[in-house]
Amino acid sequence: MSEKSEKLEYPERIFSISDCHGGHRIWQPLTSPDVVEQLGQSVRSDFPEIQRFDNFGVPFGYNVYVPKAALGLHEAHQPHRRTGLFINSAPRTEKDNNGQPFYRAELDHGLRVVATPLGVLSGVRSQVRRLQRLPNENNGLYDGSKEQHRSSYTPRLLADNHGLELEEIDVSEIPELKPHCELAYIDRFGNLIISGIGRELESIRKKIACNLGGTINLQVGKVQHVRVGKSLSSANAGHFIIYENDDDVEVVAKWNEDWTHEERLNNSAYARYGQPSIGTPVKILAEPQTSTSPYGRFC
Repeated sequence: MSEKSEKLEYPERIFSISDCHGGHRIWQPLTSPDVVEQLGQSVRSDFPEIQRFDNFGVPFGYNVYVPKAALGLHEAHQPHRRTGLFINSAPRTEKDNNGQPFYRAELDHGLRVVATPLGVLSGVRSQVRRLQRLPNENNGLYDGSKEQHRSSYTPRLLADNHGLELEEIDVSEIPELKPHCELAYIDRFGNLIISGIGRELESIRKKIACNLGGTINLQVGKVQHVRVGKSLSSANAGHFIIYENDDDVEVVAKWNEDWTHEERLNNSAYARYGQPSIGTPVKILAEPQTSTSPYGRFC
């Protein structure tokens, strides 16, 4: 065990995401804290904070999306404060004593990520500037395979002066994402965030750009008729709207001002699509209707 007494110099803003924190029986999109929204508030307001989130029961894709969202927020708002993300999501395995190793990644725009397993960094692979690994054994931090609470020690890696011997790892070891277009995140209000790489996502982006004011048949498990717009203001109350939001695409069911909070959630995109799971493939099934909007037409 490490006996270092030097004061650790951590990033000013830290988000700890682990299945060890407790607070919820199991993750549910509409009742669990919205990590990305709270991260957004902290970055946009330049607010120093340590926040802890329980990710017990979250799909793996949720933890892959969070670093991507964090990096996008930093790139857009260029805060002078640094942010640290700690993501613990690796079960114990026979191959890796005490679970898979923890990795420390330095990214652009003052973002540092300590995470396990390595695949959590797949969504930001091209933006990782330095990658290091903490060995499971003889690491000077915890007592190897005998330690039952290693995730209590490993957030130390977020500090500048953590004082530990780490292994330098080539960024190419981070698993590459295969071309896909899928439901990547569900926010607190039941809005669907679509993300991915390759032709599938680019096809949806093109149809949004070329059919503003028209409609498409969008499949996220179920199929729904969705209006295409530039923002939420493009839809009437009670209607679906799809639009680009930074690097992602969002599907939102616009609220009626008279609805109660329960009615808003019951009529959300998440509810009306039958509560799809993160990772559900997303596609457009048919040619959209020709738009009469002054924005343009399908092409």
